[in-house]
Amino acid sequence: DQITYQICDADGDCETAVVDITVNSVNDVPTTVDDTASVDEDDTVNIVVLDDDSFGGDGPSTGTITI
Repeated sequence: DQITYQICDADGDCETAVVDITVNSVNDVPTTVDDTASVDEDDTVNIVVLDDDSFGGDGPSTGTITI
């Protein structure tokens, strides 16, 4: 993408410039962490096995940036 901007001084002299933005993709590998739990006989336990795992770089496909 490109951003073109112009800056002017008090005398009305102006200059225009272009900012080129390149976003390079990175293939972040998912990571997993082993999970453990203990439970007494005849009781139940709820294990959320994905809470400490990472799915890599599949973040949002849209977003904002402020310069």
